[in-house]
Amino acid sequence: MVILAPISSSACFRLLFLRWNGDTSFAESLYIVLAGFGNGITMAAVFIFLSAGIKKSENAIASGGFYLSSSLGEITGMTCQNAILQAMIRRIPSERLDGIDGGAEIIDRVTASVQNLWLLSPHVQKIFVDAYIRALGYTHRESSVSTRGKETTCSRSSLSFVFDR
Repeated sequence: MVILAPISSSACFRLLFLRWNGDTSFAESLYIVLAGFGNGITMAAVFIFLSAGIKKSENAIASGGFYLSSSLGEITGMTCQNAILQAMIRRIPSERLDGIDGGAEIIDRVTASVQNLWLLSPHVQKIFVDAYIRALGYTHRESSVSTRGKETTCSRSSLSFVFDR
């Protein structure tokens, strides 16, 4: 179970990265549920192993440390994914709105509030919707990397891919 859960969770995050493209079916939207379920099983199994492998008198300290470290990891992961999302949402439209007057102002307005998106022309709306979908895909790619546990929660490869361009 401990081996199967992270593998299935990582596979689901990869499917999210590959298959969420703006025309997602209901069945494909369930990938996120399966990915979260795999992460939950992994956390529960690791906690059980931790509890079984220590003295009863050290259980409170170990449990507190386990939940503290997992919470810090989740916060770090969400922060990194938000940084990736924000960077991609600014970068992709700036490349496509290069010849449009007030392109930088449009990007600032839409990134400040998504509701401003609906005030734009359909062509510009499509640029931003595509940017959000691609950015969300990159965050799922990051989740796939961090689920495997072979790199840090916010992988250097993802951050360099987003910010070095």
